Amino acid sequence: MHWIVEYDYAALMMCTLVICVYYFSRRFPTFTNKVYQVFLTITFLSIIGDIGTAHLSTNTTSEYVTLNWVANVLYLLIFNVIPLIYYVYVIAICYPETKHFRQIKWYCYLPYAASALLILTTPVTKMIFYITDDNRYFHGPLFIFLYVSTFIYLTMAIHHMYKMNRNLNTLQRISIYTFMLGSAFALLVQLIFPSLLLMEFATALAAYFILLSLENPYEYKDSQTEAFNREAFVKIIDDHISGMKKIVVLCLSIEGFKFINDKLGLNNGNKLLEQVSNYLLEVAPKNSLFHITGTQFGILLSSDYDSEALIEIITNRFKKPFMLNGMEIRLWMYMSCLIYPDNVSSLNDILDTVDYSLTEARNTSSTVITHGSAELLRKKHRENAIYAAINEAILTESFQVFYQPIYNADTGSFNGAEALIRLFDPDLGMISPEEFIPMVERNGTIIQIGDIVFKKVCQFLSSKILPNPQYSDFKYVHVNLSVVQCMQEDLVKHYTLLMKEYNIPPSMINFEITETVAYSYGDQLHNVITGFENAGIHFSLDDYGTGYSNAVNVMAYHYNIIKLDKSLLWACSDSHQAQSFLKYTIAMMQELDLVVLMEGVETPEQYRMLAKMGVHLFQGFYFSKPVPEEEFLPLLGKTCNL
Repeated sequence: MHWIVEYDYAALMMCTLVICVYYFSRRFPTFTNKVYQVFLTITFLSIIGDIGTAHLSTNTTSEYVTLNWVANVLYLLIFNVIPLIYYVYVIAICYPETKHFRQIKWYCYLPYAASALLILTTPVTKMIFYITDDNRYFHGPLFIFLYVSTFIYLTMAIHHMYKMNRNLNTLQRISIYTFMLGSAFALLVQLIFPSLLLMEFATALAAYFILLSLENPYEYKDSQTEAFNREAFVKIIDDHISGMKKIVVLCLSIEGFKFINDKLGLNNGNKLLEQVSNYLLEVAPKNSLFHITGTQFGILLSSDYDSEALIEIITNRFKKPFMLNGMEIRLWMYMSCLIYPDNVSSLNDILDTVDYSLTEARNTSSTVITHGSAELLRKKHRENAIYAAINEAILTESFQVFYQPIYNADTGSFNGAEALIRLFDPDLGMISPEEFIPMVERNGTIIQIGDIVFKKVCQFLSSKILPNPQYSDFKYVHVNLSVVQCMQEDLVKHYTLLMKEYNIPPSMINFEITETVAYSYGDQLHNVITGFENAGIHFSLDDYGTGYSNAVNVMAYHYNIIKLDKSLLWACSDSHQAQSFLKYTIAMMQELDLVVLMEGVETPEQYRMLAKMGVHLFQGFYFSKPVPEEEFLPLLGKTCNL
C-alpha cells in the first residue's frame, strides 16, 4: 500500500513546536497539566511511529519483515492509547473539585485493553494487520475495531462534557469539542481512504489548540512579577486537595507600598514590587510563588519542605531595606502559614483563613507570623455570617435602635438619649456593635445603615415623642456619625430633608463625632458641621480623652456638648492622679462654656464624685442600659432623686 505521509510530516513539525513552547515555559504541576504532558509525549511518539512504519511498509525487502511486525505492533499500542489519555484529560477538566479518577470506572479501560490484546496477538491471529513475506502491509478483518475503540472514548467524553457542561467555560467547551469533531472527521476520512494518514495531524492539531486555550502557560502567569497568578494559585491548591496531598500554604502581605506610590509614583512602586518578587522567586522552591493580588504573594510547599526555615529567611530579609534608585526603602510584611489538611479542610477554608489572618494581623499589628488554626477559621466563618446578617438587615431595614437615657441633674429627669444601633440575627443572636460596626465601616455599608438608623430616629420622634405632651421635657437625641458618613458631600442636604419629611425640629438632633474624625478629616468635617449648624443642628464631641485630645481641637468647632470617655472615669477608682486630671479637664471645659456629659457612670460613688466636680449630664448603667423604644418611653417624665 502506498501511504500519503505528508500530513504526518506537518503533524511532526506542529507537535515539535508545541513541545518546545510548552517545555521551555514555566509550568505549574496541576493534574490536567500532567495529563497534557503525557498526551504530548504519546502524540509525538505516535507520529514518529506512523512515519516509521509507513516507510518500513513501502520497503519490500524481506529482511525487514520482523522489524516491520514489531514496529507496527508498538505503533498501534501507542496510537490507540491517545483516545484513552484524552478521555482522562476531559475527566480532569469536567471534575476539577473531586478526585480525578473517581469518575473513571474500571470498565472505561476495557476498549483500550481489548485493542491492546488484539494488537499484541495479531502476529499470530492476523486480526488487526498482517505482513506478507515480501514485507507488504495489509489491514486485518478486525482493524476497524481500533476505530470503534476511538469512537467509544469520544462518545464517553461527550457524555461527561454534556453532564458537566455547567462546570466548563466557553473556551473549554470549544477546545474539547473541536478535538472531538476533528478526530471523528479524520477517522471517517481515513476509514474511507486508508492510505491517507490523517489521524496524527488531527491529534497534533488538538495538542496545539489545547496549548493555546486550556494549557497556555502564559494564562496563569503574572507578567509584572513573573510569578504565577491568583487563578493558578487556586487551581493548584484545588488540585492538591483533590489528590488528598498534604501541603503548606504561606501567604505574605507586603506593606509600605501606598507611601511609595503616593510619594515616588506608581512606576517606582511597580519597580519595587518586581524587586520583592524577584527575591521571593530566588528563595522559594521552583514554580511555587504566586502573585495573589496587589502586594500579596503566596508560596505553596510540599509537606516535607522546611517551611519554618523559609519563613525565617524571608522574615530576616524584610528587616533590612530594599534599594530603589539609590534610596533605602523600608517595607514590612505579615505572613500567614497554614497546613492542609491539619488546619483546614477545603479550598474555601484555605482562602478564608489566609484572608482573615492577614487582615487581622494588618489591623491589629499584633504579630508578623500567623499560623492557621481552627479558631481563626471559626472567626472567619462568624465574620461571613455577620456580613450575611448585615446585608439581610440592610435589605429589610431590620436594624433596631436602642436608646440610652441621658440624665440631667438640674431637672432630676431624663430629657435626652443616645440612639444606639443593634443587630439581631436568628442564628447568631444579638451581635455587638463593637463587632459589626468596624466591619460595615470597612466595606462602606455604614452609609446605608446610617440612613436606616437616622430614619428610624426621625420616625420615633415623629410618632412617639412629638405628638405626646407628657414628653414635652424631652430635648434631643444624640446620633453618631462615622468617618465614612462625614465624607459624603450631600450628607447635610440628605439628612435635613429627612428631618423636614418627619417634621423634626433641628434642636432635637445632636450629632456625635469622635476625636479621630475631628482630627483626621478637619476640612471636610468643618463643611459638614457648618452645614448642619446653619440648619440649627448641634454637634457633640464623643469619647473625649481617647484620641487626639487637645484644646485646639475642642475650640476648632462649635461643639454643644463634650462627652468624656468612660475610661477617664474608671481610671479614678485606683488613681488620685486620674481624679485630678478628670477634675481639671471638667473645669477647663466649663471655663470654655462647654457642656460636659460623663458617660460610663455605673456606681453611686462615681455619680456623687462627678456631681461635686460640676457635671450636670450623665449617661451609664447606673441610670439605665440602652433599651428599645417600648422600654425607653416609660423612663421619660420620671423624676430621679439620686
